[in-house]
Amino acid sequence: MKRYKKTFILFLERCSEFNKKEKKQIIHSLENRQVFLVFRLALLLLGWSIIMAFVDFFIISGLVVYIFMHSVGIGILTVPVAFLIINIVFKFITVCYMSKGRISYTILIVASLPYVGFAFLLGHTLQKNPLFRKALLRYISYQKEKILKFY
Repeated sequence: MKRYKKTFILFLERCSEFNKKEKKQIIHSLENRQVFLVFRLALLLLGWSIIMAFVDFFIISGLVVYIFMHSVGIGILTVPVAFLIINIVFKFITVCYMSKGRISYTILIVASLPYVGFAFLLGHTLQKNPLFRKALLRYISYQKEKILKFY
């Protein structure tokens, strides 16, 4: 069993928002290959978004980069736009590789959008399983709080 699956199940066991029957149903949903794939992709895309937000806000928009670009004569929007395009392309390639054709390319293109792609993927793919979607969103919120407490 993968580490992220174990941590999700541990979180679910401690969560008081779901009764025993719902927890059992959620764990059963996780055994579905499509649901597990979306689970993995959503966590990957969320982590990717956090890292890219750090790069976006602190490195690209930093004064050092601005001064360097200005002194070299590069337009101020060149680096952020190039970073955005490269980010989307690499994210799309990664999710296509991981999904192995089990999710349509249209959905993967939208899922590759920075910061909101994982939410679209969850909403669209898990719309028929609202209980699992709710549990996963609670788990993502829990992980986000853990990360913010760390910093």
